[in-house]
Amino acid sequence: MDDFAIRKRESYGTIMVDISKRQIIDMINSRDYETVCKWLKTYPNLHVVSRDGSVTYNNAIADAHPGALQISDRFHLLKNLTSYGKEYLKKKLKPQILIQAVSQETSNEGTGTIKQADENRKLTLKEKYERIEQLLAAGKCKTAICQSINMDIRAYDS
Repeated sequence: MDDFAIRKRESYGTIMVDISKRQIIDMINSRDYETVCKWLKTYPNLHVVSRDGSVTYNNAIADAHPGALQISDRFHLLKNLTSYGKEYLKKKLKPQILIQAVSQETSNEGTGTIKQADENRKLTLKEKYERIEQLLAAGKCKTAICQSINMDIRAYDS
């Protein structure tokens, strides 16, 4: 059992689905307690009902079938679990991550690669194609060329 928008923010309905058969049983043009409760009473053999977190649905099921087991649906379980997990992590993790200073010798190791990447970004399209031709003439493969000029292999193929 879940609600759906007939017209968003204006009118809503309730959909009833047989989970085991994966088929829609009925759709009601309301999600009001009285309408849902009345519909539920027409099915006296309900023992387990999967529903969203609606208090209205909870009350309607409890009144129509007091002995029925009410189960939260998978979507809402995962949504709530994700929300609670996110809030927990926000509270427990520090808002800032401190990065320790790097020694001078380790900071110089990647400098050449960074400089080359910066230079490659400044190349015009024509210059990139000229550089590709030079690397092809030198016998470099496509992957090596793309790595050398910081180009995505998909761009090379197009």
